[in-house]
Amino acid sequence: MKNQEYQSSLSFSSQNSLRAERLPITFVTSSDGHNKAEVFQKWLPNWTIGHREPLFNELQIHESAPYNEHRPQVIAERKAKDDIAIAQAISGMANVIVEDGDLYTDGKDKLLLYTDTVQLVHINDTEIAVLEKPVGDPVEWAMHSPEAVIQSGKDIEIINALTGIRTGKDGVSEPVTVILHVRATMRPFTREDVVAYAKSPDNTVSATSGGLSMANGARSFLDMTKPLIIGVADSMDEEPVELVRYNTWDHVTNAELKPFICGAVEPAIARLVEKTKPMKVI
Repeated sequence: MKNQEYQSSLSFSSQNSLRAERLPITFVTSSDGHNKAEVFQKWLPNWTIGHREPLFNELQIHESAPYNEHRPQVIAERKAKDDIAIAQAISGMANVIVEDGDLYTDGKDKLLLYTDTVQLVHINDTEIAVLEKPVGDPVEWAMHSPEAVIQSGKDIEIINALTGIRTGKDGVSEPVTVILHVRATMRPFTREDVVAYAKSPDNTVSATSGGLSMANGARSFLDMTKPLIIGVADSMDEEPVELVRYNTWDHVTNAELKPFICGAVEPAIARLVEKTKPMKVI
């Protein structure tokens, strides 16, 4: 029954998106991010989703972005702008985009999708820590990093910044962004708990913002008796509109959680497509 409630809730939230324009989507991501494109295709079966390697310098973008709650939006939008700028420089024409190594001007609208993910930890009412994927040896991180235990007992948010650019008959749109929030609560845990997890062969520390993924083997660190809330907003400065809420979520499978932590939620993607539409001149 609870799983049925989940489906009903998501379907209700998706009523407008079911009537939305479904552009073909190219997920612009490095090779280690292709699994995200696969999650998008699985959970958005009515959309056509492909992927290609980026033209932007991801390391350079990350180094220049601010370390606050606006970080994922800044990074995703900078990826989009840099990618398009380089594509235009290669092609020499503003309405030509590099796709899989080829130049094309077929005139059909499509969406180029760029993303970035961080985890926010609400330390107190005013302080927020911004966590990304741990770098280096997972066990060393678990043994020594403050980030490994700062999450204990705290409310957290997984933030997916989804930035889109429409290309096609009207040329190239400006980047627009939608923010998907996933709110949950960590249970109290110790550094020893994290070290034990990092030593396990199935840990996904280095592939997860904050090191402890709710859908990839570390969900035991989360308090599943507290609400899990998924919401969407047009920017990090706006309060998200709630799409799905689980008051408890021990019954939700890891597979069902993956679209949320990757941003593969149809109302969010439909909103992104809508925002890329050209403004009508009256």
